[in-house]
Amino acid sequence: MAGDRSAGYQIGLLFLGALLTLASSYIFWCAQMDADKQHIAYALYNEIDTLEETVVPLAYEMNNRSGQGMEGDQIPQVIYSANGAYYDYRKEVSSLDKNLAHNISQFYNTLIAAENDRQVIMDIYIRVNNNTPENKREELDEASVEISQRLEDSLTSSAELLPSLKGELEDYLEIDADRERKPCPTLFAGSPILPDIN
Repeated sequence: MAGDRSAGYQIGLLFLGALLTLASSYIFWCAQMDADKQHIAYALYNEIDTLEETVVPLAYEMNNRSGQGMEGDQIPQVIYSANGAYYDYRKEVSSLDKNLAHNISQFYNTLIAAENDRQVIMDIYIRVNNNTPENKREELDEASVEISQRLEDSLTSSAELLPSLKGELEDYLEIDADRERKPCPTLFAGSPILPDIN
């Protein structure tokens, strides 16, 4: 009888130990997931903070040139690099808050569309030279104007989405925009919208 109690006691301890191990593993996994989300959000926030310095002025400048094609020296440098953070975290963005993930994707898809159009315009500019027949040159010029308008629209949309997205990321990361940014956590240890120029 005493042996049965002792065996039952040991089984109970083993079961309790297994439960505690499972619970601690689950807590560790949740903490790791939260840390991963924070890292993704910080990487995107830092990139968006940097993009704000180029996207908003570029969109404003392009609005001032509206309705025209671009000469070679007017074609902007890379708008969004193929080495950008969004390309690294595109699949993981969906693990963030649903609304935030949607807004991040919308912003970056618009920005990537602008970059794709920039590349097309650059290609057109390279193809037009003194050896290009006159009728082909006119056709390419017309295409350049149309794609320039598309590029302008994409950039304007990106510039308008950027301030609110930056604010959402600040809220998500609990960053006070007026204070120094918190360091990116580890497991163990308000911009104006693009001015109306019309």
